[in-house]
Amino acid sequence: YTNNLNNAISGTELENNTIEEILKNLDLDNMALRNNAGGYLNHNLFWEIMGPNCGGNPTGEIAEAINSHFNSFENFKENFKKLYQLLILYLISINVYSQTNYTLNGYIKSASDGESLIGATIYINEIQGGVITNPYGFYSITLEEGEYNIEYRYIGYITLKKKIILDKDQKIDIELLSEDIELENILITSESENENVSSTEISTFKLDIGKINEIPTFLGEVDIIKAIQLIPGVSTVGEGGSGFNVRGGSVGQNLVLLDEAPVYNSSHLLGFLSVFNPDAVKDLKLYKGGIPARYGGRLSSILDIRMKDGNNKKRSISGGIGSIFSRLTIEAPIVKEKSSFILALRRSYADVLAKPFLKNSNFLNDGW
Repeated sequence: YTNNLNNAISGTELENNTIEEILKNLDLDNMALRNNAGGYLNHNLFWEIMGPNCGGNPTGEIAEAINSHFNSFENFKENFKKLYQLLILYLISINVYSQTNYTLNGYIKSASDGESLIGATIYINEIQGGVITNPYGFYSITLEEGEYNIEYRYIGYITLKKKIILDKDQKIDIELLSEDIELENILITSESENENVSSTEISTFKLDIGKINEIPTFLGEVDIIKAIQLIPGVSTVGEGGSGFNVRGGSVGQNLVLLDEAPVYNSSHLLGFLSVFNPDAVKDLKLYKGGIPARYGGRLSSILDIRMKDGNNKKRSISGGIGSIFSRLTIEAPIVKEKSSFILALRRSYADVLAKPFLKNSNFLNDGW
């Protein structure tokens, strides 16, 4: 302030004036003079009154207020000193104990085909807890800055242990190797007595496509809707129909979702088979009761079907010839380990078999 003030008044009529005279006759439009003259006077005032032996006892109204509340100026100074010390300790404690939080996230996939693993566990030893992956294999957790030992787990896969230093937001994608375990004995026991009240999901049934393929089906053709009709509380709408009723409800009271998109007509071939190609389905979950609020709108059930993402590791081709359908499935990476596609085709023989009997009918030409 001193140097700037001297430069501002150098060569002017104010050069030999005192600071009080300069401020008394101050040109308010001269910002350089205004700011530096005020700063110079304020700081000089601070140095004069804030030293250990500077200043003095207050007078006037402020002295009366201090004596009224603290009985004397000495008591006021002692109380102020204690308050100042407490404030310093508080600020130090905030600085010591405040922690910076960072986010750890990523995707967990199968190392063999790149399929996302739904419900994989991310366990952190230091906090004795963790998170699980969502339906897209994604996980995210916010932790304080530090060093952590993390375990990535999924049933049927080898547990991966990883040590990280979390000093910034990090994205860690994990690929788990499948694990083959030879068991000596298998002991099958019933559920615990309190399973019906301790489970967080009530009246929920989950099936993966591997189990569905093992179920005997009509004419050997795997069908998802027919498979869930074997679940207790689920019944067919009638012989040959592909709809289903849940606990006395009607077909219209069921919500069928395919990767979160509603499916309003789930049948093919006059209702004998469903529209869902089992070669493209990853798993399904049926809610018969206690339906989560995020679905809403249906009274009986929710059938949530998840499709495969496609093999992002290598090209895979499968197919088969059946009594009703022939099918072909092609999976391959678009960009290896980053994106993929799956093409699942089915061709029925209904029009071919029915053609000799419908020569004089418009049945085929009408789009049936």
